Amino acid sequence: MKELLKVISKKLLLWSIVFNTIYSIADYGEAFALSYFGTSPLTLDKIIKLTVAVVIAYLIMLITSKIASYIDNVNEV
Repeated sequence: MKELLKVISKKLLLWSIVFNTIYSIADYGEAFALSYFGTSPLTLDKIIKLTVAVVIAYLIMLITSKIASYIDNVNEV
């Protein structure tokens, strides 16, 4: 285990953990928004809020997954 920590960059490992954690939170947030708005009757106002919440969660997931993927690829070299 000590050899592994000598080979990889600790800063890159920390940033990878941070971005993967943000991705996971956004993934669960998307599912939470869908379940929260899906349990009550939908009105136009709720549909707009649901759409905004899902789009924001999706954009966060997209951005953090790309950054985390880049960091993981740099860390492998």
